Amino acid sequence: MGPVDTYIKNKTPLHGSSLKKKSTQYKRKNIISNIFYILVNQGLSKCISFFTVTLIVRTLGPSEFGEYSFYLAVIGYAVIFVNFGLGTYGSKKVNQVSSKNEVVTIISEIVSLKLILAVVTYIPLLILYLLTDIKPLSALIILNIISFADALNIQWYFKGILKNKYVVVATFLQYLTHLSIVLILYKIFNLKIACISVVVSLLVLTFSQLYILHKHENIRLKLSLLSSSQVRLIVSSAWPFFLSGLFSIILFNTDTIFLKIFTSSELVGHYNCAHKVIDVLSNLRYPLISVFFPVYSQLFYLNSEKLMIRFFSSFKIIMTGIIILAI
Repeated sequence: MGPVDTYIKNKTPLHGSSLKKKSTQYKRKNIISNIFYILVNQGLSKCISFFTVTLIVRTLGPSEFGEYSFYLAVIGYAVIFVNFGLGTYGSKKVNQVSSKNEVVTIISEIVSLKLILAVVTYIPLLILYLLTDIKPLSALIILNIISFADALNIQWYFKGILKNKYVVVATFLQYLTHLSIVLILYKIFNLKIACISVVVSLLVLTFSQLYILHKHENIRLKLSLLSSSQVRLIVSSAWPFFLSGLFSIILFNTDTIFLKIFTSSELVGHYNCAHKVIDVLSNLRYPLISVFFPVYSQLFYLNSEKLMIRFFSSFKIIMTGIIILAI
């Protein structure tokens, strides 16, 4: 059993002194700069996404755009299962170890487990597609490649070590790729190309992050063969994050699925066009949350009193912003 597994089992940090040393990197200036990077990321991605979605709606029309939105909503459940809270769990873990070998172990174990979950979600859908002639399955087969892209996505690592400038670069490339595909194929754009464009853009995101990981962090991704005990230990720590993500996806995706079941694709398309505006506003709180999380993970072990003070201070800031946006 390695040091990472020992930590998971005992629920206590391995190197208390190293955590204290490492916590010094989370100065106010560093936190502010990371909030700035994520705000830039949100601003760029939402602006490009809004323009891209507008083009997609104009080319597909309300009915096909409704189908497209429905498929994305369904695949959202597969992606949340593949992620299984492991991304959030990984962001927390990488801040609680001091050596590069431990970081490599964490990345290897998480990516390996997510790839296993991606295969588990993809094979039944592929078998069903080969044995039946259900029309929507072809689009879902294409979109479900997103599960493998998500499995290899190590964005959680950069967020965990507060290097969100790399997240900004990779995300910008993702949305720029998506927009470029839509513009280049505008005249022949259809539902299948729309699904492929999403998959390609997410693959660009994933592989650009892996390149940055190797180039700037000097870490090469390696897969590991996990034992059943390792899987149980990781899953037992990650499942609360999975439930949180599951409740979130139910909140944001179930409406589209129910509308498709009980109404028409055209109505789903109109609804999702309007929903994009709400989505932009509701996601503005994430820059603060994603920056504060790794800091609070360390304070949980180092100084519980300071944790509570900072938590309530940041909670007031976030709630104030939400109320202002709601008004």
